[in-house]
Amino acid sequence: MSEETKVYGATDWNQETNKKREDLPKLNWMKLKPGPNKVRTISKPHSFHFHNVKVEGEAGFGKKVYCTGQTDCPVCLLGLSTDNWELKSQQHWLVAVINRATKATEVLEIGKSVYEFIKTFNQDEEYGDPQKYDINIKKNPKNPPASYYHVTPYGLAPLTPEDLALKEAFDFQALQRKCLAPTAEGVQKQLDKLLEGGKKIAKPAPKPEKNGPGKAEDVVSEKSEEETPQFLEK
Repeated sequence: MSEETKVYGATDWNQETNKKREDLPKLNWMKLKPGPNKVRTISKPHSFHFHNVKVEGEAGFGKKVYCTGQTDCPVCLLGLSTDNWELKSQQHWLVAVINRATKATEVLEIGKSVYEFIKTFNQDEEYGDPQKYDINIKKNPKNPPASYYHVTPYGLAPLTPEDLALKEAFDFQALQRKCLAPTAEGVQKQLDKLLEGGKKIAKPAPKPEKNGPGKAEDVVSEKSEEETPQFLEK
């Protein structure tokens, strides 16, 4: 990716003012559809941590705000000070995939349940590294949280010449930049933007039992992927 020249100081009246920022990652995102979603992973899973911040009166599972991953995270501190368990940080992963339906490289966000499926395949002697075979992620919106997703591996097969060309053209550095931890100041700025105009964070639902089936935090973590991938910019 070419480096953008940033101009400071005296200029003229002929500059373009609507140029897109060249330093922002340019990635296509995959949204899992109900039913089968066949993909080939072409990268390692890239981990990141975030909060679902839900504002009073707004529908949905809340807006994603990246977590610093440190004790200075404003949202973590807010959750502790207000005893709001729904503000605790969650972990998801971004994976570069070849979407067999679109025949294009895309970025897929996965939560714990899909990650655990693929982790099992990776540890299996027959399958191993998930980049060596296709996987099918079946989304079952009507099922309970425990079976919302089901993942199946296909037979081992090398990438085709077309697959290799797609992988070669993918911007792996852009994917990595998407998972950089923000500063505490950056997180506070995102939080202030969500709450501007006197808005308040919604009160948490009653906390479910620790060992109960279909824990509420699991439901939020998995289903929030449906709103992927528009993270708030750092």
